[in-house]
Amino acid sequence: MASELLHAEFTLKRILKNTDSSFVIPGNPNLLCTQLPSHWRINKALVKTFKVFSLLPVADGTQVILSAGNNENVCAELRGNHSQMKNQSAIFQDLRFLGKSGRGKRFNITITMESYPPQVSVYANAIKVTVDGPREPRSNNGISWQQCSILIERIVRKFIES
Repeated sequence: MASELLHAEFTLKRILKNTDSSFVIPGNPNLLCTQLPSHWRINKALVKTFKVFSLLPVADGTQVILSAGNNENVCAELRGNHSQMKNQSAIFQDLRFLGKSGRGKRFNITITMESYPPQVSVYANAIKVTVDGPREPRSNNGISWQQCSILIERIVRKFIES
């Protein structure tokens, strides 16, 4: 037990020293992963690579698979969602989401590590994926449709009267 804690501490120090990203602890306390952006576009590679770290010893070459889903889209299509552990980390270089999460919905990411025993963890409400991706919020600085229709009505009346 003490050796596992020392190994976890060593791994955590190495991760924090070598990575500039913020981290999330998914459902499994033995795993750590980099934070995904809150909103992203379909079929666009992430700006930063997604990484999964194991705080407990895992053999190099162990397969790590990501899957995504929610109530609306149970099994979203992903690309670049397979990686292998090397030095306690799995790096997903070109992770792409090919399925939409749905209006106002976010994907849960399931991380499956094919170790013995298998480790499964869920990164809940991880990312919102839409066709157009993140965009500027709509502003209320302009005129509304109602105001526009009133202006058009006034212009038409003025034109008819003259």
